[in-house]
Amino acid sequence: MKSATTKRSSASFTLIELLVVIAIIAILAAMLLPALQQARERAKTTSCANNLNSIGKAISMYADDYKDFIPAEPNTTANSPWANDGTGTLAPYLGTLKESKNIGMVTSTGRSRFACPAQGPHIWTYTYMYNGYFQGEKGPDYIKYRKRNMMPRSSRTFVVSGGNNVRVFYNEANKFEYRHMDSSNVLFVAGNVRLLSRARLPHYSSGKVGYHPEAWRSYFWFPFRDAGLPIYDLTVY
Repeated sequence: MKSATTKRSSASFTLIELLVVIAIIAILAAMLLPALQQARERAKTTSCANNLNSIGKAISMYADDYKDFIPAEPNTTANSPWANDGTGTLAPYLGTLKESKNIGMVTSTGRSRFACPAQGPHIWTYTYMYNGYFQGEKGPDYIKYRKRNMMPRSSRTFVVSGGNNVRVFYNEANKFEYRHMDSSNVLFVAGNVRLLSRARLPHYSSGKVGYHPEAWRSYFWFPFRDAGLPIYDLTVY
């Protein structure tokens, strides 16, 4: 028959073993959680890029149907790229007609199925924004900017990026959102999507990371320029 001392020693040893196991689990969890978080962020980045790929295909199909013109930016025409009613230019190609949330929108009551997955609940925001220079109602000098076959660098001129508004211009860096590990997905006219870091997304907002003195007349923003000014094919992106 075992003594009380032997029983106490056995119980103490079992408790120590349990504490060691708990400590090991805690250490492993601390090591794995950052990796799991990074994996989740990468998945959101990929899902966002897939959204932009779908939007890019919709833009291309629209251009095929409308004499090679891509849709106009949202604030210059009733036919907004983001609207889901009868005026929406992309909704018929994305299958979002009559959906309650405009393309890319997140509100307190829900979200568009094409909204950036890295954007959490919000009172009201768009998660993607259009290049403001694809204007549609300011005469032929602006309308021709929207015609794909007149763009010498369509794979270098962006059309949609991650942001917090419906459109953006070269001096509005505050509208960009860097939801993917301090980077933003960017869709170009040719349909290619790139993940650009804050420093590699060029703009003309002085004092902000990414500022470039020639950004305002680069292919990144303008499809082409014919006003006698040289155009810069920036190497930062």
